[in-house]
Amino acid sequence: MLKKTIYFFLMLFAAVSCDFLKEKQTTSLSGNVYDSEMMLESHINGIIGRFITKSSFTGEAHEYLSLCSGIIHHGLNGTSAYAKPYYASIYKLTQYSTSPKNSSLFTLCYGIVNSCNVLIDNLEDSPVDPAYKREIEAEAMFYRAYIMFRLVKVYGDCPIRLTPSDLDNLDARRQPYYDVYKQIITDLIYCQENMRSPERVEKVTPGSGRVNKYAATALLSSVYVTIGSLMTDLKTNFWDEKDPSRSPDFKSVGIETYEDAYELALTEAEKLIPESGVADPHSPYRLADRFGDLFNWDPAVSHNGYTAYDNPERIFVLPVTSTCDSWLAKTSLPQFPEGMIYQGESQNSYNGRWRPSRWVFQKWCETYPGERVQTEKNDYYKDSSDPRLALTMSYGSVLNVSNQKSTNIYPTVISSNNAKTNAFPYLRKHMSRNYHHDAGEADSYLIRLAEVYLNAAEAAAELGKTQKACDYIECLHARARRSVPEGEPEAEMPKWTTVPSDLRTAIFWERMFEQLGEGHEYDNVHRWGATWLSQNITVPKNEFNSRPEQDKFWQGGYVYPQNPEKTQYMYPSDVQELRKSLLYSYPDSELNYNNSLTSSDQNPFWWGI
Repeated sequence: MLKKTIYFFLMLFAAVSCDFLKEKQTTSLSGNVYDSEMMLESHINGIIGRFITKSSFTGEAHEYLSLCSGIIHHGLNGTSAYAKPYYASIYKLTQYSTSPKNSSLFTLCYGIVNSCNVLIDNLEDSPVDPAYKREIEAEAMFYRAYIMFRLVKVYGDCPIRLTPSDLDNLDARRQPYYDVYKQIITDLIYCQENMRSPERVEKVTPGSGRVNKYAATALLSSVYVTIGSLMTDLKTNFWDEKDPSRSPDFKSVGIETYEDAYELALTEAEKLIPESGVADPHSPYRLADRFGDLFNWDPAVSHNGYTAYDNPERIFVLPVTSTCDSWLAKTSLPQFPEGMIYQGESQNSYNGRWRPSRWVFQKWCETYPGERVQTEKNDYYKDSSDPRLALTMSYGSVLNVSNQKSTNIYPTVISSNNAKTNAFPYLRKHMSRNYHHDAGEADSYLIRLAEVYLNAAEAAAELGKTQKACDYIECLHARARRSVPEGEPEAEMPKWTTVPSDLRTAIFWERMFEQLGEGHEYDNVHRWGATWLSQNITVPKNEFNSRPEQDKFWQGGYVYPQNPEKTQYMYPSDVQELRKSLLYSYPDSELNYNNSLTSSDQNPFWWGI
């Protein structure tokens, strides 16, 4: 933990330094800021530091993307919040063009892209050894590719910025989404060849946890999976199918059909999967032995020789320490949860602001059933045979460490007449030993090896290799069954001995069960097109929310459409209408101030609010 704390302060210093330097936005050397290996490392740490702020991927960028999925819900009290566009829009599974959370994400992402470009641009004249500079360039390109992948998934067409921003290129036009993907793939192939090996990372930056070249392989598998899923629905996706120039054109990267994309995804993913038989022997990654090992944020307790801070599944992880504002912890955890260090803190008004949907809880329990609870009209579940549920959520009741009293929460309150603010379970993945009200030490996973297994399973399923798909899912299930308290027998979680009838959707739900609360919900809900979105998310969720029992969960953020005046809280179900939900609207701030754009450059389908 000492190394982690020191590394965080280095990133914080570097981030501040880079923000200062950014004012110059020059492509020439300025003093000695690029003339040593140490300074180049400082610039890389500054880029990483930009991921770790309240507004970034340890904060609101993560939170609001999740809220726009229908999988994670918001737990606000009071209806005044719905006058704000960033809350009102989440029932459309998007952010409106006028939402400040929309423009802040756009600005944040291009700020990170620009930091990468400034560093890359200044490497040419740096006197540092060329081989060392090539490693730095490749790592900066990885972070740029990661952010461009985030941008194209959220906005579709977007500017491709490869040089530092200056007055000559601020007014960049939007580029077709398929050209953005081409640039991402080009960058990642370069990264695979030129980023540091795991051994080299540890030699140059020991204990840092920095990404290595295998992170580029993992990310590339996700890029190809996303392209494949986009190409499975050519008629009700985010582009105008009536315009031939808008159809997905990935021929320049060797992709003509969705099967081509999935073949590439499977090839890249299997390079990192030990069970594939073709894995790169130099890859350091393997699944953590137990699911709970990934979220045991106690450096004093190790299992199989590692803690959550150094487990073998970490590929791209953002370090968080008790010295920073632990936004994801304080906005997802209960007020004073059992296990925190209670020091008489004042009220945390953010607690439980984003929480798992009740519908998702029941979906999980129906998939891997546990004990049932019967109401007058419907069957519900109290728990699941999948141990990951209890390691992902706090449910049933929570103990308040400040008064040592338990509060009943979902699903215990199903039969209660006064559910109100106990409407949702809480997430618990960001609960760390040293959490105390608004600070904690739970790192933030951006890429871990389980995602690669899921990519391989999806690709195999789409290619008709159903047994291989099930085998990769069962690797995660075997780990889940072991994830029980010490001394207990493995969980009796059902195996996929029979291939699910809708394997595509079953793997989607496996992504939710494995990665819930880690920031992937938006991506995986939105990439299959409007027909899939209606059939699998909005229609079944509206039906669930319309059950008589669900009307008890009212009050501000818990309002559901039992009564006519509550219909604004229903999700769109019409396929053509849902096409507006597949992307964030392009932010008004960019349309208004970018001189190369007009209102006609808005997305073809968008909520005009």
